[in-house]
Amino acid sequence: MTGIAVTATLTNSWQGGSTADVKIRNGTAAAINGWTLEFDLEAEITNLWNGLIVSHVGRRYVVRNAPWNATIAAGAEIAFGFQGSTATASLPSNLVLNGQAL
Repeated sequence: MTGIAVTATLTNSWQGGSTADVKIRNGTAAAINGWTLEFDLEAEITNLWNGLIVSHVGRRYVVRNAPWNATIAAGAEIAFGFQGSTATASLPSNLVLNGQAL
């Protein structure tokens, strides 16, 4: 998707766990009304905020917007975060936003 960027940052890790923030930036001229992000993750998500887990099969997760961050205005970004079950630097990979590979 041209103009859309997703970044993930490991924010903390300890033996047996870690946390990460994921940001979706809309660099286009139009708002995104509702978003779904699919990704692979080596860790098991034990807690997620500012989003909802729609599906989890194997390492593949599907997360959608929370009611308060469904719209990403042009030039704006939203963020969600999660706690994972491993201390390894596991970040989302193989990203797909609203059906489009990134």
